[in-house]
Amino acid sequence: MRRFRRAIAKLIRSGCRLTPALLRDRSGTPAIEFALLAPVMFTMLAGSYDITQIFIAMREVTGTALAIVQIATEQSVQPDQSNALTVQQAYQAMTAIYAMIPRLKSGADTSQYSVTLSAVVFVTSPPGCVAGSNCAYVGNIAWSVALLPPGLPVTRTPCSVVTQVASNQQATASNLPTSGMTTLTSVVIADVSYEYQPLFSGFVTGPITLQHTAFLPPRAGMPTQYVQYDKDHASTNLAVCHKSF
Repeated sequence: MRRFRRAIAKLIRSGCRLTPALLRDRSGTPAIEFALLAPVMFTMLAGSYDITQIFIAMREVTGTALAIVQIATEQSVQPDQSNALTVQQAYQAMTAIYAMIPRLKSGADTSQYSVTLSAVVFVTSPPGCVAGSNCAYVGNIAWSVALLPPGLPVTRTPCSVVTQVASNQQATASNLPTSGMTTLTSVVIADVSYEYQPLFSGFVTGPITLQHTAFLPPRAGMPTQYVQYDKDHASTNLAVCHKSF
């Protein structure tokens, strides 16, 4: 027992002599600090990357909508100054998404996306009112077609009325701002949506749907003429509203 107590005392004295040296030894401090900070730094870098990619994707979606509506309005101009689009021309305009986001065409990006091309014509309400004198202008969807894949529902329902919002609000797939919308105006509208999947934070946020709507008036013809869709075969096209405006 006496030997055991002496051994314990010796260990305690040795430990007391080593403790100050151990406290002064900081050779492992950087490793500990890195271990503590690395997860935070990685999280910030990953978040920054995802946010940057979202902004890039949103710019692509916006550019796609603008390109589609630009191509459609240019192709619609006919030699007789009327405005009409064939099925093929509408399809060509909508496939601008493959030029703006080429990874969709190559298959490198399998994200969900949709493109809808529509035309809206504005009429006065109540009927027969004098323009500029207590007239309201109601937007009616003349036609609406969607890009492949087959069976993708058309965003805007033909013959339905477009919800109009304040002039300073952003156009969406379900509404249009009131600014400049009168009986003398018709517009071609492109609705583009794209599902972005964040690389790092997707397990938290899930897919993020980006959407943009762009529109332009016809480039030629009388102001009351709107861009017709497949006017020679409208009776067989369910995307066209057969109501006369």
